[in-house]
Amino acid sequence: MIARRKTYDDAEIAPESGDGSAVRDAQLLAHRDAGMALVALARDAWPTIAVSDDLLFDALLQRARTEGGHLDPDLLGRLQAADLLLALGVAAGDPSAVEALVTLLRHHVPSWVQRLPVEADEVTQRLLERLVRATPENEAIIERYEARVPLLGWLRVVASRIAVDITRSEGRASQREARFEAGLAAATEDPELERLRARYGEAFRTAAREALPTLPARARTLLLLHYVEGVTVDAIAVMYDVHRVTLSRWIAAARGDLEREILRRFRETAQLTADECASVLRALGSNLSISLGGLTRE
Repeated sequence: MIARRKTYDDAEIAPESGDGSAVRDAQLLAHRDAGMALVALARDAWPTIAVSDDLLFDALLQRARTEGGHLDPDLLGRLQAADLLLALGVAAGDPSAVEALVTLLRHHVPSWVQRLPVEADEVTQRLLERLVRATPENEAIIERYEARVPLLGWLRVVASRIAVDITRSEGRASQREARFEAGLAAATEDPELERLRARYGEAFRTAAREALPTLPARARTLLLLHYVEGVTVDAIAVMYDVHRVTLSRWIAAARGDLEREILRRFRETAQLTADECASVLRALGSNLSISLGGLTRE
């Protein structure tokens, strides 16, 4: 995680010592106004991200120091403060930051990798995992962001590297084609299923689209990450700093709430009794052409 550095209010006096710390603290005070101005700009861009102003201020100062430990005012002024706030929020597992990042990636990754024979969704999934998941071999790379370049440009470089790695895997294209053909066959082989889908499919999709926004922010974020972006339970647990069992319960509760709200709205829209609704959903089963991924993309 990002190391915290001590700051001093204007009313405080920097401590005296013979190791140069008093000089460094005097520099901090001299550049406090510039740093806090950057904090204010960042807060205007991302007002809902729950990262304290002090933490963002400390992180800006940390990134504005030279190798000798001195504050560089020119470098401080060039730092991407709003992007750093978003990165810090993602590293801390803040739901609004995570949701904002996922939205940005879903919008930009397709254009970043359009010239490569890869699926944008897969690149997005792997990128999210690399950004937030620390392993013995790899640190969570969101913590490497130094805010010296725009975050989108930095993310594009990482996404491009991931896309190139994916293209080196053998047999990926043929596997995707096989899965698509198998799914298509399963979805069309039952005439009764087609009749039910034609009659009730749109009502179900409408209920699903309307139900999702009613969930709390954290529940929506969990479902988006796990079911849409395919991020593993372990990776999301790292983001929220909780045990994977706790995270699994959160996801199950969010899905249960969503399913109950979808069922309620579907019954109203399709004008079915409880028994009729249960019968239709049993018949459609898992072959209904609707999923959490699909409903959030429509």
